[in-house]
Amino acid sequence: MVVQPWVAELTVEGGRAVLHNQRRSFYAAKGISFLMRPVTHRIPFLAVLVIGACRGPSDRASGLRISTDSSDRYPVVRSLGVAPTRSTQPLVVIGGTGGPAEFGSIRSVLLAGDGSVYVADPSYRVVSIFDSAGRLVRQLGREGAGPGEYRDPYSLAWLGQGIALLDPGNSRIGLYDSAGHWTKSWIVQRISGSQFIRLYRTPPTFWSYGLRPAGAQQEGIFIQYTRAGPTDTLTFIRPSTGLAKGRVCHRPDKGITFFSAPFGPVLLEIPTPGARRAPALSTSYRIAFVNAQGDTIRAIERQVPPAPISDEEWEEANADWIKFRKDWPTASCDHGEFERPEFKPPLAFLFYDDIGQLWVELTTPEGPRYDVFDSEGRLLVSVTGLPSTEGVDPSVAGHRIAFVGRDSADAPVVRIFRVVPEHE
Repeated sequence: MVVQPWVAELTVEGGRAVLHNQRRSFYAAKGISFLMRPVTHRIPFLAVLVIGACRGPSDRASGLRISTDSSDRYPVVRSLGVAPTRSTQPLVVIGGTGGPAEFGSIRSVLLAGDGSVYVADPSYRVVSIFDSAGRLVRQLGREGAGPGEYRDPYSLAWLGQGIALLDPGNSRIGLYDSAGHWTKSWIVQRISGSQFIRLYRTPPTFWSYGLRPAGAQQEGIFIQYTRAGPTDTLTFIRPSTGLAKGRVCHRPDKGITFFSAPFGPVLLEIPTPGARRAPALSTSYRIAFVNAQGDTIRAIERQVPPAPISDEEWEEANADWIKFRKDWPTASCDHGEFERPEFKPPLAFLFYDDIGQLWVELTTPEGPRYDVFDSEGRLLVSVTGLPSTEGVDPSVAGHRIAFVGRDSADAPVVRIFRVVPEHE
């Protein structure tokens, strides 16, 4: 069954982002504004991590308390205190300058249960398969437009035992079996660029992002895929007010340059394994779960220490903007200098693992941290010692997790980590 479109509007009322539908309004998230963060082609490194401590009942530390407030229109699950923490150990590095495997760039990574690592490299137009020790085994498919071929290997996901590849260059999603043989494909729109354009992993299915007409404009949607093809759709929440203001500059040469606000509020929104949406504002640790009819059915909240912005970080974040102003002093920009916030937004990224647990990347004074929640919104464990996702979807299989990134020489690499068990 295909869910009919549901039109949502976000406004800011009393410092809270309020989501409206045709029947009623309700609070979707605390904070004030949404902003899509652009994805660059300088993608950091890939890491794999053993996370056995996150599987099964949590051995919650005595300092963690879970409370559920049902006094509002929907329950709010709050995790209070300190969660059980797992540290990590580095195991394997794949790629890097001068190594046996070199990547032009990495746009997506996918882990298999047998330890294999699939890496989509759009620069070299290849999907490479490595074993658990980081040795190159073979390539999946090849460049081209025929069956089993691709022009732009963009994003990977599991569909049951099959491997799905988003290929905007050929306007399709291709499906391979576990042996790497081409089985079928589905036509998709030829869109790319934003961090929202990817395959969202909710095993045994996945979702893609698309556009459809909405009056005189277009609206974003999530499209769920099963082995039978596209099925359900969910409307992507389109904020109407309260957006963080970037800069649009008109140059004397008639060109236009865009700048996003450094450390500005970002919209985080993903589909869930239960065919719902999980929207959040990066400026507040509050994640709502919204069904296909537009009703919030649950929210999770947590307090975390804010991470201040150092002078060096602010200068680096504004480097392109400052250089542009020097290079184009007569350019006409729609706003002045960027206002410096006091703290970094606490939420950085949301994704699901292979058993339906929600991972929340946090920006803390100590560096990135990942909180892992069960399907009811209860905090299970916090994981430290991992890199930031940098807006690229990690992949989880069994007791491993993969991140994409770059090494100290600015070359794409794969790093493999192991979570240290509680009593080790």
